[in-house]
This record gives sequence, structure tokens and C-alpha cells, in this order.
Amino acid sequence: MATTFEIQVFDGVAFAAAGDVNLVVYASPARLARSRWLFDRLDESTACSEIPMCGFMVILPTADLPDAETRAENERRLRQLRAKLRRIVTVAIGDSLRLNLIRTVMRGMFLIQGQSQVQFVASTLDEGLRYLYRDATATTPARLDVEATLRAMCARLECAPDAAAAFVRPG
Repeated sequence: MATTFEIQVFDGVAFAAAGDVNLVVYASPARLARSRWLFDRLDESTACSEIPMCGFMVILPTADLPDAETRAENERRLRQLRAKLRRIVTVAIGDSLRLNLIRTVMRGMFLIQGQSQVQFVASTLDEGLRYLYRDATATTPARLDVEATLRAMCARLECAPDAAAAFVRPG
């Protein structure tokens, strides 16, 4: 049976949750208002769950890294969610320099908080989904449902064709 994700969109960022998975697509730069909106959604989602959740975030080439104020907010809010998250996968779409920058920022945040074991950064959607499903449970939605939801999120964000290409299922 297909899992239904409810997609919510705010100013260049999309969020969807089902089962034990929270999906995020960032099409715009990570700025304070967007991060606060996103963490409010995560707070709502994790409050309803009895088991730790998995987060799966796709950062499109149109989304810049967070500024200092946003990084501080992200670190503060992640600290509050610490016990409610068992895995966080970030997929950085773009070139290797971009991937390395995002990997450095993400590792830094999670290392400081002692959560480096739950955080993974991938360069492709397929690689990211493999990380996500290494920790699947009975409540983890099917991969096809996650992929379809990510494509729908990208469509709702009106992603550029080159960014949307990351969501096309091969074959």
C-alpha cells in the first residue's frame, strides 16, 4: 500500500512526513525564516512519534549554505531534536566543491553535538536513499513513495530543469 506524504511549502523549502521519515527539499538559500519554519515542522512531526525519526534533506544547486545566524539557529534546534533523530541524510546536488562545502558544514554541526554517527552526506539521490534505507523500520515508507514525494516536492517548488533532473528515476 502506498504511503501518503502531506507536502508543505514555504518560500523555497518543502517538507513532507510519513511513517518515520521526514523529507526536506531546499530550493532557496538556507536563511533564518526558512530554517525556523522547517524546524517547526520537524518539531511537530517528531512530537507525534514514539520512535526516533529519519531525516532526508535534498539541497538543490539554487540553495546556498546557511549564513552565520542561520547556522546558529540550526545548531540550537538540532540540539533540541537530538534524541528524536536516529539518522539524517543530506543529498547535496551539484559539483564536488559544493558537496565538500556542504559536507564540512553538516559534519561540523553534528560533530559539535556528538551526533556524527547519525549524519550522512551523499552526492546523488540514489546514494542518499541507500543511506536512508540502511536504517529502515516497519514504519519507513517504501522507496518508490519517497521518490515520488521528492519529485512532487520539487514540482511544487518549481525547480529549474537541471535541479529537477536529480529527481528523475533512471530507466
